[in-house]
Amino acid sequence: MMQSGRKPLSFYLLLLAILSVSAVGIVWAWWPQYELLKQKADIDQAAFIAKLDAEGIDYQLDTKGQLWLETSQIGRGQVLQQQDPKGGFAVQGLELYDKVDYSMTEHTQQVTLQRALQGELERTLAGLSFVRYARVHLSLPEKKLFDADKVAAKAAVTVFPKQPLNSAQIEGIQTLVAAAIEGMRVENVTVLAEDGRLLSRTQEASEWRRQQGQEAQLQAKLEHVLGLLFTPGDFAVSVSVELNHTELKQISQQLLTDDKGQGALISKKESTQKSAAGNPAQIPGGLTQQTELKYSHGTKTEEISRKAGEVAKLAVAVIVRKNISAAEQAQITNTIEATIGYQPERGDQLSVQFMAPGAVGSEAEVLPVVQDEPVLSENTKVTTAISDYLWFVLILMLAVGGAFFVRYKSGVKRLPLQKREELLQDVQAWLSQEQKSHG
Repeated sequence: MMQSGRKPLSFYLLLLAILSVSAVGIVWAWWPQYELLKQKADIDQAAFIAKLDAEGIDYQLDTKGQLWLETSQIGRGQVLQQQDPKGGFAVQGLELYDKVDYSMTEHTQQVTLQRALQGELERTLAGLSFVRYARVHLSLPEKKLFDADKVAAKAAVTVFPKQPLNSAQIEGIQTLVAAAIEGMRVENVTVLAEDGRLLSRTQEASEWRRQQGQEAQLQAKLEHVLGLLFTPGDFAVSVSVELNHTELKQISQQLLTDDKGQGALISKKESTQKSAAGNPAQIPGGLTQQTELKYSHGTKTEEISRKAGEVAKLAVAVIVRKNISAAEQAQITNTIEATIGYQPERGDQLSVQFMAPGAVGSEAEVLPVVQDEPVLSENTKVTTAISDYLWFVLILMLAVGGAFFVRYKSGVKRLPLQKREELLQDVQAWLSQEQKSHG
């Protein structure tokens, strides 16, 4: 029987259930509810998420890439999604000339032409599969009749791509814009990304990239040839290329003559006339004869063009760790010269060293593996905090329930003293028998 004045177990269970339901209700009311946002097919999700962050709209991104917005913010999210993805910029091309005002000034005509060209280029770039839209700004110099120093046309293109662009696509954009504008060179077209990064390469960067490509090509050829004779660990190759970045055009002309230094005879004229006595050119009979010859010389015109980017000088160093004879060393050196196109008259330098293999002992240093900590967004942090709170509430409820259970158990009557002594004697006897059996 329960002691008088002590409440039954059902009371405590009911109290625990009430507390649990109240805690769950409070958490449920505090926990925000999310609703799936139906996204447009052509929307840039990264840019849209940036807009949500800027507007302070709470969202969650699931594993399928779907956006879940807080129920109270779903309307604002739909409004942001319907905004013009081009930032409100109106693109106008050659339709600016549909209603021409013939009273416009020359400057107004220049500005209208510039706006039309910019709009047409923006439409063309937006039609590419890897570009969402683009902004084009042209700098067209004014044409002056007696202006000796001509200013080159320039263009600045801001690209909003659908995916990261490679070098071929960037060069294609530069070539497209330069070809559409009269007198514009490719290097005068600057391409920027939407975050302000410079995508196009300057002339110095292009020259450096061309040089790196030449060096890599020659080194790959040389390593392939040496790899047929030695193992990769038995040789090392270093190639340095100096390119000529100046474009040269030379025209020479010379007269064509025969072996006697004369040209081809095209006419011969002889004249005879009477002259006074004593003339050295007089022939018998008192006559003077004159001969006039006319020759024609051919002309040889030779035009030599040397494009920029040709190899001006090579410097190659090769180290071979093998004991081979002098004859084999000479053959290998000749093979290397033929592989790289060695030209001493050009100033090329070639160093081939044959060395005995040495003992190389180096132990690789084992570096500890560093694991990157996951980066949590603000929504993930909030969700984690809510989960921690739920665990705290659950543990607290279990602790309260355990306390009530222990208190209830403590109210049960204990065994009489005689019964407890008999139970203790039985346990001691059982332990002594176990010790004897194992001893």
